[in-house]
Amino acid sequence: IPRGLEEYGLSHAGALSQFGLLSMTTPVLFFPSGLLTSVGTMLLPEVSHVRALNDAEKIRAIFARVFRMTVMLSLLLCAVFLAFARDFGLLLYQNEEVARLLTLLAPLTPLIYLDFVVDSMMSGLGQQMRALHINMLDYAVRTGLVLLLIPLLGFFAYIGILYVSAILNATLSLHRLLKVSRASIDVQQWIALPLLAAGISGLLVVLLFRLVPIGLSAWALALKIALLTLGYTGLLFLTGSLSAADVRWFKSVI
Repeated sequence: IPRGLEEYGLSHAGALSQFGLLSMTTPVLFFPSGLLTSVGTMLLPEVSHVRALNDAEKIRAIFARVFRMTVMLSLLLCAVFLAFARDFGLLLYQNEEVARLLTLLAPLTPLIYLDFVVDSMMSGLGQQMRALHINMLDYAVRTGLVLLLIPLLGFFAYIGILYVSAILNATLSLHRLLKVSRASIDVQQWIALPLLAAGISGLLVVLLFRLVPIGLSAWALALKIALLTLGYTGLLFLTGSLSAADVRWFKSVI
């Protein structure tokens, strides 16, 4: 990537600087993924056991709950990163450029986080080689686009490449998982309503703290995130996307 940026016209120092911004931003986006990676690891023996019993209904039930909870959690994180990108950039790195890059990359979080869990479920269903093939294809496409587009279009081409990669991987993996598990997705209840709840709660919290500014600090950011989370959770309950049973299951997983 830095070499491609130099071919685009940046100096060596400028190329490393732009690449460094990416290295500063991705840990923020991926930090919460530790939870989902752990959940995915815990799912493996359960899914494998249900597969051995040939219990198709149980497999679909596991898929439904895990898919819903992953989407809801990742949309919450996406809303947090979008709403408070500037706070993260300035508090962690004192850098406005990191905040802008975090805003650009935040919409990727639902696709990336969903891929963690989908790959784990595919492995539990004996589809680990297919998951490997999809990941190899993803890496090949990403590498080819990096070599082709960054020298022509610069750093923002890489942002586009990340979107192409995430969409390709998530689409292929999810299509395969749905085919194997014979499950289906309730787009309205599992995706559209949580997306609407995340958007509304994020917008309301941003407007609130524009009317009542509280300065920049870790405690202020924690308060903003807590209020957004409460608003989002409340809207999920109101729309029926989240139930008390879901909360109990999520607490037991944690």
